[in-house]
Amino acid sequence: MVKLTDPIEIAENYARHKEESRLYLDNLAANQDNIKIVSEEHLLKPTLMINYLWTYNKGSNGGYIQDYTNVSRTIKVIGTKKQIFNFFRKTKYEIKDSWKAELKAEHIKMYKINNNKLIIINLK
Repeated sequence: MVKLTDPIEIAENYARHKEESRLYLDNLAANQDNIKIVSEEHLLKPTLMINYLWTYNKGSNGGYIQDYTNVSRTIKVIGTKKQIFNFFRKTKYEIKDSWKAELKAEHIKMYKINNNKLIIINLK
């Protein structure tokens, strides 16, 4: 591995790597199945969510204290492989674990009612 010290070389190398990554992901997205409906469950990596607490010790914010809670979610995603791939690519959710789920007739019915668009169910 060659160590780059010139800032211009580092910037050019980063830009080339970023473009190669984008092309790889575009190629991967193009090769996903867009016909067959699948059901998958995903455990998302924990994130921080704003949580407000009420306190009798009123300060400048009127008694509410802003805090953060650690949230980890399990979701069920119903759609085509291409729709699921594009969803995770656009939203930047980080997946901790995933597994296939049973595709039931009611899932297909919901998918059809939703005009063949991706369905996300929060399992919590």
